Amino acid sequence: MKINISPKEFGDFVISFLFDKLLHFDEVIPDNNDFNKIMEVMENKGMKARFMRYYLDMDAVNRKKYKRIKKVFDGTTNEMSTINIVPEKSVEKKKKPKEGIIKKILKKLLKKEDLTNDEENLLLEMFEEEEL
Repeated sequence: MKINISPKEFGDFVISFLFDKLLHFDEVIPDNNDFNKIMEVMENKGMKARFMRYYLDMDAVNRKKYKRIKKVFDGTTNEMSTINIVPEKSVEKKKKPKEGIIKKILKKLLKKEDLTNDEENLLLEMFEEEEL
């Protein structure tokens, strides 16, 4: 899994990781004793609530990006994850589909016509983004 993020989004990833650690203390990187001690201090200082508030206020796209790679931290995947921190201008922004394409798909659905694979994929992507 490869993810491109901007330097501004990196902070969101750090908070997401720390919040994930506090929520799942014994699952996320359990074998690092020094890190565990620091996290216990953070939890005792009430940081869990602050991280939760930050996480909930965070952009949904960034939460989804973190969820795509978080399995590497708890060892439930053998897949390698790469986080590229690239300058703000270089981060790829998803283009929103033109309204005409959506109208075309809706007309096909109303007429009970078959959709192409591209049209189906476009709809699936739109629904995945909305679920956040």
